[in-house]
Amino acid sequence: MRSRELDPSASPLDYYGYELRRAREAAGLTLAQLGSIVFCTGSLIGQIECAAKVPQREFSERVDAALGTDGLFSRLAGLVLRSQLPSWFQPYAEMEARAAYISTYQAQLVHGLLQTEAYARAVLGTRNDGNIDGRVAARLERQRILVRATFRGTSPSTRRGRLVQAAVWSQPRWAGRARRWAATASGPRVAKAHRALKRRPEDQMPVVGGRNEATAMF
Repeated sequence: MRSRELDPSASPLDYYGYELRRAREAAGLTLAQLGSIVFCTGSLIGQIECAAKVPQREFSERVDAALGTDGLFSRLAGLVLRSQLPSWFQPYAEMEARAAYISTYQAQLVHGLLQTEAYARAVLGTRNDGNIDGRVAARLERQRILVRATFRGTSPSTRRGRLVQAAVWSQPRWAGRARRWAATASGPRVAKAHRALKRRPEDQMPVVGGRNEATAMF
């Protein structure tokens, strides 16, 4: 693959690709050699270096381990994936990540924070604007807020009582989604929900609330 020069200031994705190429060359590795170390093809490494592909977080963690970059690419991955969200949606995603709890309901789609990869790909695939892999990766990155141990968030009662315990486990098309809801409802960011709400007055808590189908679409 013939490489192209990147402007690292053009976007987070360009900066990631620029730094990856610089670190790989500094380590004296070819595309194929680095690919064999991090369990992917040299072609994929080249595409990421040219900002033609969006790097996944798992890929970034393996690159950090292979190149000894002290978590650089893992940290950059968050910026890159956030940049894949529509520009108008990014402020919401930032509030979502900082919110003490999220109050929402969806009439037609599962909320983006609870979607499986397959479900997200099906939803996002209805929009023919390309880069579905990057948008799915950005969707899954948003879900990281549900596993942080500092959560003071939503009550799991609706998801656990009405969704997970419904008779959906035997249906293949719902099984993955049900497992996602169950894992979310029992996760560390949900377990302390009611106690946290009692500790802090509601008027002091950042909230993202209301019906917003965009949280499922983007």
